[in-house]
Amino acid sequence: MLNASAASAVGMVFAEPLRAATPPPTEVTSALVEAARKEGKVSFYTALELTTAERLSRTFEAKYPGIAVRVERSGAERIFQRIAQEQGSGIHAVDVANSTDPAHYLDWKKHGWLAPYVPDDVAKHFPADHRSLVGLTGSPDEIRKVANSYKAFYVKVQHERSRDYSIDHAGVIYLIGRNGEYLGFMPPQTNPDRLTEVLRRNLGNQQMP
Repeated sequence: MLNASAASAVGMVFAEPLRAATPPPTEVTSALVEAARKEGKVSFYTALELTTAERLSRTFEAKYPGIAVRVERSGAERIFQRIAQEQGSGIHAVDVANSTDPAHYLDWKKHGWLAPYVPDDVAKHFPADHRSLVGLTGSPDEIRKVANSYKAFYVKVQHERSRDYSIDHAGVIYLIGRNGEYLGFMPPQTNPDRLTEVLRRNLGNQQMP
């Protein structure tokens, strides 16, 4: 996230002020990997389940030997507060951050703390106008109204023994057409072949602008 290191560029996100335009694809070159090895580590703040976060870090380390991933697992709110405190003090310790609360990403983007990054192996599968998604938000009442209209469930769950919380939510994927029309939904655990089939059919039926 902040302080874009070579190590974090090899892996995921974070560092300089966010630009409005979609960033050009970044190739993971041997020079970039070597620069990351000289730095030696990636700092990963995450609210993911620890076993999942550690599995991600091991996968990264196996692909890029010599670059260690330091996983720091905590609750979403603690991560949010820690990053704000570090940024306020001019401390750039985190390279990659993950939160379970989407509102945190909006705040980080507003402050210019998220680094635009598109890996070249992602770019080749998506046109440029599909690489920079915009998250829409509003007041809590407005968000609740939209969620209710789609029968989408979400609730903020406060942890009993700390000030941290998590967001419990439905896992439904909604399909919305180019003109904002509702096309349907896919339930949780829909297998990849079915997802591909439905998406291709709907994309084929959409009128290009």
